[in-house]
Parts: sequence; C-alpha cells; structure tokens
Amino acid sequence: MCFVQLVLILLTVVFGAQRADAGLFSEKPIFLDTQVSGQPPANDGRRTFPVLSKDDRVLIEVFVGGLARGLTSGFTLAFVDDNLAFSMNFEIEKFEGVLTSEVGGRGAVISVGGNPASVRAPGYLGLLTLKARRDIPGNTTIRLKQSVTTMFDSETGDIDELDVSSAEIRFVTGQAFEITLDLDTSSGNQARTVRNGVAIGETVEVQVHGAALDLMVGYILRFDYDSTMVAFESFLPGTVFSAAQTVSPEVTARSVEVTAATFGGALNVSSGLLGRMFFTTQDSFVASTTIRLNTAEMLRSSEFVSAIPRSVTLNGVVDFDGDNVPDFRDFLLFAARFGETTSSPDFDIRFDLDGDGSIGFTDFLILSNAIEATREAPP
Repeated sequence: MCFVQLVLILLTVVFGAQRADAGLFSEKPIFLDTQVSGQPPANDGRRTFPVLSKDDRVLIEVFVGGLARGLTSGFTLAFVDDNLAFSMNFEIEKFEGVLTSEVGGRGAVISVGGNPASVRAPGYLGLLTLKARRDIPGNTTIRLKQSVTTMFDSETGDIDELDVSSAEIRFVTGQAFEITLDLDTSSGNQARTVRNGVAIGETVEVQVHGAALDLMVGYILRFDYDSTMVAFESFLPGTVFSAAQTVSPEVTARSVEVTAATFGGALNVSSGLLGRMFFTTQDSFVASTTIRLNTAEMLRSSEFVSAIPRSVTLNGVVDFDGDNVPDFRDFLLFAARFGETTSSPDFDIRFDLDGDGSIGFTDFLILSNAIEATREAPP
C-alpha cells in the first residue's frame, strides 16, 4: 500500500464523522453504473447486474454528479459490510481511472491516491473491478457507505463526504439480453430491417448485434424462413468473441440453428456483433419474404436467458413512389439521393438497394435492371 493511500485511510478514519465545510466535492452524489461505456465515458444509470458465479467479475463505472470541475489526489470507496455481507462475497481487485490502484482493497474498502487529477463533467472517476468469492444469489445488493466514502479536495485541502444514497447495485436472475438485426453491411449497427431491390440469386447478409451481454459464455440463435424464397448459406461468429468456438449449423427445411461460445471464460463486454448470417434468394423469390429470429438464448454465467424475437424483410420490388412499379419516376427520385451515405442528413435507406450504407452506382444498376425487367415483362 502506497504512502498516499495509507494517509487517506487514516484521515478517513479520524475525520470521517466530520463534515467538510467548503470542499467542491462535499455532498455531491456518487453513482455506480454497470453499463460500461466507450469513450467518452457516460453514466447510463444501470443499477443491476446478472447474478455471478464464483470467480466471475463485474466492472462498475464510478461517477460523481453535479460537478463542473474539481481536483483530487485521492478518494475512498467503502461498501456497507454489515455481518461481513460484502467482504465474504466480493474481493475488490482494482480501480483504474483518473487515479489508479492495482493492488485492490482490503475487505470492503479501497482507497485510491496519486498526483492531483482533474475531474470534469460528467464526473467520471474510473472503473472498479469486483470479483465474486462465491456464487452470488439473486437480489443481492451492494451499496456504498455514508461518511466513509470520501474524496480529498486538492484545492481546499478538505476531505469531503459524498452522497451515497444512489450508489447501489443489485444482482438479479433472469435478466434478458437484447438482439438487433441489421441488413446494412457497413460497419456498426444501423438496425436496418428492410431491404428493397433484392435480386434472384443474391446473397444477403444479416448481422446479429447484441446488448446486455455481460458474463456471456455463448449463445444459440434459430432463424425460421420460407425455403422456397431463400436458402441458408453460412454463418460467421462476430467480433464480440476474440476466439469463438462453434458447432456446424443445424439446418432443416425451414429453419437454421447456430451456436458460438468462448472457452476463455465469461465475457466482460456489454455489447457487440454476435454473428453474421448469409442467405441466398431462390429462383422462386418474388415480391417479398421475411426471415425471423424466433429463438435467441444466451448462457450467462450458469443461467440461460432469452431475447425478444426479431425479423428482417427482403423485397424484390424496387419502388420509391408507392405505385409498385419501377419506372422513370423512381429513377428521378433516386437521382435526387445519389451520393448520399449513412452520415448524410435525412439519409433514406430505401435508396440504398445493396445495403452497403451508401447510395451509389451499384444501387443505380439494381434500379436500372428493375426498370428494364418491367418493360420486358409480358402484359
């Protein structure tokens, strides 16, 4: 334990019951958030987390609210530990952020110190890692302790008590995860569920994105479809796994079931690309068909949870003016949108016929072929 941390603990014990009069952090609310965000960090207000098995970890973002700016060289986070309820269940492994402690905490307390660091809105302090000492049952709640959870104000020299009334996390069973399907093949999740101008014999990519994936070991996805319209081609695991293990897809006349898992321990990520499904339209593909994700199960730690079913629709007709006939009116409407991308204001995905996130020459060829096909169709 470094000298600064020792001093913070001693000052907290000696002066913990005294109220700071003028510190910038005094009575500011401290928040715990289990939705680990990207950069810049944001307080998502998530106060629940799936139940843990022994040796599982939970990552918790820590924020101080109501703060425009401040300067601190140390703080103490102390959890309520009545009857050793916290210290018997959890080990404080480390804290990484504006100040860092790699040595973890003792019991239910961690004190973090170092050179003065600036804290600005939204008040992000850093990431706290807790490790489960044993299986954590549902409805277990952890919360920070008043008067002992403090921050040192480097500008005033005060040890400020923080308001911990909102600083708690509850571990729950059966917490569902979320699935989004996306027909846009560009990077990221555009949640595009309809594509127009799909040609016979075209291979369509369906991206499967997930959220609330904390502690995921693996997943099972089952898609149902009309096999006279489309055929399943292949499945590729997504980037949410650094190294995914799979089993050959189970394909029936009207469905396909795929799975992927990690052998490296449960994931510590909240969202990402689960996988990519590929379907090819058949010669009998006509106006429209729907591919449905009817079953989505995830093994979280040692518990199976489900997601709400989703679907995507493939349309063969290219039509922008609503008359169900591709013609010159559709061509002019297309010309007005040519060159736009997903970053353009008011981007209209109807004109992105190949689903690559931009309205370009390939989309024009699809439209042109559709117009030609209408002319050649028998009366």
